[in-house]
Amino acid sequence: MKRFFTLVCIPLLCFSMLMVGCQKKIETTEVLTPNVTLESSERTCVDDCQPCINQCCCVIEVLDPILTPVLIQFCGVLAGCTGIGTCSVNATGNCPEIRGILVEEELNPAIPFLYCQEIDEAIRITNTESFDVLIRISCFVTDSTGTPSIINVLIPGFESKTILVNNNCEPEECN
Repeated sequence: MKRFFTLVCIPLLCFSMLMVGCQKKIETTEVLTPNVTLESSERTCVDDCQPCINQCCCVIEVLDPILTPVLIQFCGVLAGCTGIGTCSVNATGNCPEIRGILVEEELNPAIPFLYCQEIDEAIRITNTESFDVLIRISCFVTDSTGTPSIINVLIPGFESKTILVNNNCEPEECN
């Protein structure tokens, strides 16, 4: 019996330990979810998606330039934000008229900017810099764990883009 254990059981035990040790590690990528809290300093809007009840939580990230903070103005109904005044923009293309607050924010490429977006409403984003700015806008329903809808928007220097967020929290550029 001792010989059987030595010849059969020990090799099987070693083989099974080898198989467990050789399993591949599965890497995951981070995806923004409704419960994400992002570090921000002196933001005029929300720090996480919790206040965005019955709204879309939208995240704006500067993709280019990658090392330079940029001053951006937002016009619209941005719940949870503190404005510096009121603003309005006439309806354009498939976007409704915008009446809301004017928010001015210095966006740092390393720190995403969060705000609560009214469903089926638009915002106007103005690049106050002389150079082009490429941003990524990600929006999602706050009570969902689904994948955010994402678009990239290039805003030339001193120009504006109007973004509609539809009833599925999908951002789209107005035309």
